[in-house]
Amino acid sequence: MTAPARIVFMGTPDYAAGILSRLARDPRFDIVLVVSQPDRPQGRRQELLPTPVRLVAEEHKLPLIQPARVRDDAFAAAITAARPDLILTAAYGRILVPRVLAIPPRGAINVHGSLLPLYRGAAPVQAALLAGDRETGISWLLMDEEVDHGPVLQRERLKILDTDDSASLMERLSLLAAAKTGDVLAAWLAGELEPQEQNHAKATFTRLLRREDGEMDWERPAHELALQVRGLRPWPGAWTELDGKRVKIHAATAREAKNDNNTAPGSLLGLDPEGIRIAAGSGELVISELQFAGRGRQTADAVGHNLAPDTRFGKKPRT
Repeated sequence: MTAPARIVFMGTPDYAAGILSRLARDPRFDIVLVVSQPDRPQGRRQELLPTPVRLVAEEHKLPLIQPARVRDDAFAAAITAARPDLILTAAYGRILVPRVLAIPPRGAINVHGSLLPLYRGAAPVQAALLAGDRETGISWLLMDEEVDHGPVLQRERLKILDTDDSASLMERLSLLAAAKTGDVLAAWLAGELEPQEQNHAKATFTRLLRREDGEMDWERPAHELALQVRGLRPWPGAWTELDGKRVKIHAATAREAKNDNNTAPGSLLGLDPEGIRIAAGSGELVISELQFAGRGRQTADAVGHNLAPDTRFGKKPRT
């Protein structure tokens, strides 16, 4: 009987935790070390909470380290001591240096949430939603010195639903990755997969999202604003301003109605059963759920009647 492959697993969020949980129960693999980012304060109370990957490691009694640095000798020594056949990363959040990638004889594989070469980098799920794509997927690739640049071992496609936001799509991708990763690793270790070089000329790139990415520009077309609401929900969330105070937009749809009166973008057009109608650069955005500063989430019909006819969302132009 062939001995289980020795795997060092690196990951941090829920997306990675689902993959680790499945691999930890797979007799084809021996998870000899789990690496996750350090625990960090979260939420309004800034409580120090364990990463989802740490919780899975503890549940399965797997050895765990949470290094603050991954470029020093101590980290490389820890990986070397684990004697892995393979490193597997999934949303670890740190870039590995060449000397670490060179440690395992069968290389390092990353489980990336897009159909590479599209959307390399930190926010592939949000990028697919913001672009209005109809499908996305998972790519398993051999890691090299550049981010999401190495040859691809396998891709699995996933349809994007009209109801998806970044949280639901991430969860569905995590389930797909968890279901398929074990077989991909086994096939690679058995010599059954041929790495395919990416078409680097078609590569697109993403970055870590910032809170300011959620600000809505009412000069943009309504359909782009609706994609922004979906793609950035729940974080950083789409938001605008009203009378100098921030308003979060939790749910909205685009209506490609013609703006016959050339109403200024951001202006209130009216209230109907679907929500609050706001003029955009083209068409109108119909907001069905929103949140004013200091309040909870509210439906549009609960607050729409309180808006003055001359209401205009967005930052007021400087004079």
